[in-house]
Amino acid sequence: DQLSIAQALWILRHCGALEEMRSEGVSREESPRKTLWCSLSPNSPQWDLVREGPHAVIWGATGSGKSVTVTALVQSLARWYPPESLVCVLIDFKGGAGLRTLQGLPHKIGSITDMDGEGASRALVGLHSELLRRERILHTHGVSDISEVAQEVSLPRLVVVIDEAAWLLTNFPEFPSALSDVLARGRSLGVHVILSTQRVTGALSHAMMANISLRICGRVIDEADALSWIPDLTVSLRDKVRHLAPGEVILAGASLK
Repeated sequence: DQLSIAQALWILRHCGALEEMRSEGVSREESPRKTLWCSLSPNSPQWDLVREGPHAVIWGATGSGKSVTVTALVQSLARWYPPESLVCVLIDFKGGAGLRTLQGLPHKIGSITDMDGEGASRALVGLHSELLRRERILHTHGVSDISEVAQEVSLPRLVVVIDEAAWLLTNFPEFPSALSDVLARGRSLGVHVILSTQRVTGALSHAMMANISLRICGRVIDEADALSWIPDLTVSLRDKVRHLAPGEVILAGASLK
């Protein structure tokens, strides 16, 4: 009862028991090279981050539940996929408070907060090195996308979670270009970015947003903050977006309306 689904699957696989369970619906967890399923709650619809993203942004006013939404999204990924198929790095500029509940995930391979001093610089170096490493692996195997790499090759998808992205991008001038690079190159390399910010306009550039198709909007003060980035909102949703309750969101993806 104290194990996550990811931990249980890891144990079952190494005990040789997973083959017996394939008929019971666990096949989805076994194909993270092509799909990456996630949801915001056990009862909500599921989305494939690979197809709908490959990156996600959550934005909304203070108190709209951004950190809770980010946490729910990452926890759903952790429930579906074991640490050998999915790993994550947490970058939290609320002193670690925003993403605290994710610190215990077995998938976490790194955590950086604004209390770390040189943490942002280390993150830049680490992300750049990881992109190069993955490019070398794909080149070695003669493929152009992580989904084409043989399953026996150890190459888990990497999810980079950034809470309060606007603070990071404002205070570290070198980070916008580095983040743009990750967003542009991440799809084929199996690197996904999930970030939150109070506002998209003024924080994320149009070039960044061009590579972020999964967009999750909570309550905003000005409805233009939603309409600018989810232009297909119905009239009823346009009226509602300024009055969403904490945790309520409007979601759009690459193929979602």
